Order: sequence, then C-alpha cells, then structure tokens
Amino acid sequence: MIAFGFGFGVMVGIILTCRVSGGNLNPAVTLTLMIARAVSPVRGIIMMLAQMVAGMAAAGAASAMTPGEIAFANGLGGGASRTRGLFLEAFGTCILCITVLMTAVEASHLSNYAPVCIGISLFIGHLITIYYSGAGLNPARSFGPCIAARSFTNYHWIYWVGPFIGSLLAYGIWQFWKLLEYETCVCEEE
Repeated sequence: MIAFGFGFGVMVGIILTCRVSGGNLNPAVTLTLMIARAVSPVRGIIMMLAQMVAGMAAAGAASAMTPGEIAFANGLGGGASRTRGLFLEAFGTCILCITVLMTAVEASHLSNYAPVCIGISLFIGHLITIYYSGAGLNPARSFGPCIAARSFTNYHWIYWVGPFIGSLLAYGIWQFWKLLEYETCVCEEE
C-alpha cells in the first residue's frame, strides 16, 4: 500500500507540476539532471533547496494532520544493516533516476508517458526497499520527517549518501548505453 501510494502520488505530483518546475521533486534526481546537463548547476541548486523546504513543509503538514508521534520517518528494518540500507537506497534511487533519464531527458515515444513511467519506477523502488530501509529514495522526503520529529537516527546519512550514489550510478549506466549507441537498436515485433 505504501509503495502504491508513493508511486502513484509522485506520478500525480509530476503531472501537476511538470509545466511549472519540470515535475522534479527529489534532490537525487536533480543531481542526475545536473550532471546530465539537462538542468544548469545554478537552477539545480535552487531546485534542491526548494525541494528540501518542500520536504520539511510536507512533513510538518502531515505531522499536524495526523495524531500521535510521527510514524512516517524512514528507518532500517528486517534486520538490514547500515551497509545494506545504503546500497538498497542507492539501487532503488538508481531505478528512479535511470527512468527519468530515459523518459524525460531522452526524447522518445515514452516521453509523453514520463510521469507514468517515473511513478511506476518509484513504485518498484519502494517495493524493493520499504521493508529494509523504509524507502527514502529522496533526501528531501527523508529529511523532512526528521525535522518534524526533531529526531535523527545515527544512520540518517544513508538517506543522503545512498540516493546520491544511485544518482551517479544511473548517470553512469545512461552514459554507457549512449556509448553503445543504444539509439540505433531496433525493437522487433514478434
């Protein structure tokens, strides 16, 4: 249910904001777009700051609307170590960022469906990571609840380092595919 909510919630968020801000809601995705030269460094830094403020505002609003202690902060589970959590965050974010590169940055028949593809990739990333790392996959989403709760775990850093590693990994994969001239591949119908 959580994975479904995040995946389709982000899909709707992208659809609603794509003409205003490009639909980018995640500093790790912004980093990918910056190193891919799809967003200028100055704009990217401003976007990252806005995303962090939005993450804090969203967490504050959610905290105000829900009774009791904050139950939406990320945390390790399922016996996952910090190292496993770090790499799960990296690979989950990589799935998201490579989808953004291939649907929103690369012009293709999928470009019109980029919000749907991105939402589905986030859904998949959450399915893989939620039990073990809480599925941060977005530093702004992980930071906001910690501010609202006024509490940070001693491993909070994995929710920053993991997504940024995933961002760089996605860029590397994209560049490798471009080196192989993936654009020249022909999909054959069976």
